[in-house]
Amino acid sequence: MGTWGTAISSNNTYADIYSEFIGLYDDGIEPSEISRKIIRDNNELIEDSEDKNDFWFALAMAQWQCKSLDPDLLQRVKIIIESGEDIKIWEQLGADKQDIKKRKKALDSFLIN
Repeated sequence: MGTWGTAISSNNTYADIYSEFIGLYDDGIEPSEISRKIIRDNNELIEDSEDKNDFWFALAMAQWQCKSLDPDLLQRVKIIIESGEDIKIWEQLGADKQDIKKRKKALDSFLIN
């Protein structure tokens, strides 16, 4: 996991997925088709315990910004955040308490916005 901060978007997985989605959207492809393609093409990320949450966060943000947020994806993101699943990963990776606190704040803010 290439992470450079505690923000939702501060990692390589998020940046790559978000960029791919927006690039395809700018090419005129429908958001639902983009989502299917990105999910189909990124099984390794989806199965990776360190990257999967960032994958879903990026996909959700891109869909939301394109006014096409899938309710099932929103529910998935809510579960990840509200269950503490993402925070547990950060703890397992050895993040310090200050970074954990910042990450939790970023996650909570992500749900609100």
